[in-house]
Amino acid sequence: MFNFEMTFDIGNYVLSGLIPHALGEDLRIQLEELVNHMLISKDRSIRLTSPQAEHPTLIGAANLVFEKTLLNELTV
Repeated sequence: MFNFEMTFDIGNYVLSGLIPHALGEDLRIQLEELVNHMLISKDRSIRLTSPQAEHPTLIGAANLVFEKTLLNELTV
């Protein structure tokens, strides 16, 4: 996440999937704090949220398509 933020400067992320769903809000909070701590020296921060949709599986599927497309573009 740190590398992604340093490359693309997005700032807002959605943490989805089975493991974050199972581990809950504590994982999201700890991960956000950890990444923001690493970003202090770069004068940046992120906001990490949970999926807001009723069906987070759809978000996961969209994420897979996005990652595959992004990786294809970066490796060409």
